[in-house]
Amino acid sequence: MQRASPRTYGSVSEIWFDGAKGKNAKNMTYHFQEWFQTVRQLQSSINIFSDDGPDVRWVGDENGSAGSTCWSTVNRSMITIGEAGIEKYLNTGDPRGKDWVPPECDVSIRPGWFWHNNETAKPLSKLLEIYYSSG
Repeated sequence: MQRASPRTYGSVSEIWFDGAKGKNAKNMTYHFQEWFQTVRQLQSSINIFSDDGPDVRWVGDENGSAGSTCWSTVNRSMITIGEAGIEKYLNTGDPRGKDWVPPECDVSIRPGWFWHNNETAKPLSKLLEIYYSSG
């Protein structure tokens, strides 16, 4: 199997690793550190997004909003990717945090994350409202 080089696809700015697991995936194990290493080998300048970064962190909700005060610092040792109950910490960050991992807001433009023929995207006015209030 031939490995693709960054020149094949061009430069990639960011890659997302979602730690969410379905309710039936109790024994599922993610190998984030190995995946992060592979990504860095292929695209050394890429920004890696996950609950705790390493470069950009999830803001803790999927409605496109950060906390009224949202620090770019956290203590990554307090975060486990996919762990429930850390959303508030991710949403506000930590003024005493040691690790610089700025938050990124995310939101679906549809009722869910996947396209369905019977769904309509949110109106532009709603998307602009989310964008301008995202922090």
